[in-house]
Amino acid sequence: MLSGEKSQDESKSKSDAFSILETILNSIESRFVPNEGLLKDCHWLEPKVFPSIKSLNNFPADVLTKICELAGVDRKSVCYELKQFACHNNDVDEENVLPIDCNKFNRCIAYAYITIRELAFNSNTFNNLFVLYKYVLLLPSTQVTCERVFSKLKLVKSKLRSTISQEHLTPLMLINVEKDIEIDKEHIINCIAGSSDALKRLLTL
Repeated sequence: MLSGEKSQDESKSKSDAFSILETILNSIESRFVPNEGLLKDCHWLEPKVFPSIKSLNNFPADVLTKICELAGVDRKSVCYELKQFACHNNDVDEENVLPIDCNKFNRCIAYAYITIRELAFNSNTFNNLFVLYKYVLLLPSTQVTCERVFSKLKLVKSKLRSTISQEHLTPLMLINVEKDIEIDKEHIINCIAGSSDALKRLLTL
């Protein structure tokens, strides 16, 4: 092989490599840069940030603005509740919190959510913070779930069922997508049976 041909092959390889890197960088920027504010807000909800929150007199003006707007909760109330929770987080008794597969207590958002949920249900406190943590945990980290839903949609609403109404499409999609949810069949049968006397005679023993 001539030196000129070798040089051309190396140049082509470098060009391909740079092209791939540019594609990766553009993909990362298009996915994360528009949501930079949301990601920064999520960072403030991590328990490992609580020591920093304790030392704050007031939250910065732009903190938690985006996520509170999306979740539909009052930012001022959330900031107050987050400050209170950060100050008393170490006082929470781990044994009274529902166990989950997590070895990062006080550093895990999921465990913080369960702690806040218990406090919200038992003492009617941290209600806004509970909604915010629930919203964060429901945010999809990838597009896999969305793509899976569209794949199921093609199976449910096929050419033979193209005229299916939205009223019937929604429950059928839930049945297909959320297969891991345990359903009490007896409860559903009893609810349907209670809708009319005829169904009650047919469905109840």
